[in-house]
Amino acid sequence: SYQVVATVEGVSSPAFFELTNTPGAVGSVVAIAGTPQSTVVGSPFSARLAVRLGDASGNPVADAPVLFSAPASGVSGSFAQGVTDSARTDKSGTAIASHLSANTVAGTFTVTAATPGVLSQATFLLTNTAGPVDTFLIDAAGGGPIGTQTAQVPFNIRISANDQYGNRATQFSSTVDITSNGV
Repeated sequence: SYQVVATVEGVSSPAFFELTNTPGAVGSVVAIAGTPQSTVVGSPFSARLAVRLGDASGNPVADAPVLFSAPASGVSGSFAQGVTDSARTDKSGTAIASHLSANTVAGTFTVTAATPGVLSQATFLLTNTAGPVDTFLIDAAGGGPIGTQTAQVPFNIRISANDQYGNRATQFSSTVDITSNGV
């Protein structure tokens, strides 16, 4: 808001005008925080997701609704109320989602932020990483059970390190010793 004063020579009192510039309709939704980032399955992400809404000239749009949406299944995360979260923009056009936590499935996923009437949306790239090794799975090198093996005939096995949710622990770097009870 601002005031304009108009004066005319020969007129004793000036005219005062109170003016306010208001932004136009939302024209852009831009991710400004929270992407990309990763966390261990079952843990919260460190940065909250945030977007800025602007009109066609880039002016911030205040008090606009924003819906943040994570996938409903598979690799995903959840906000305080589930896989969606609603927020409103502040006077700077910024909307911030509630805290997001990774679910128990490892992998990469996206969360979108959208506002009604705007075709474009902001996208956040997020990764759930496997947790620490909890179990080892031993099976035949080609997959499936090892089965009965003939003594003194070589065979191959595969050992997988998994976290507590069954995700492959890709950062395992240690030695696994396999001993036989004698044949």
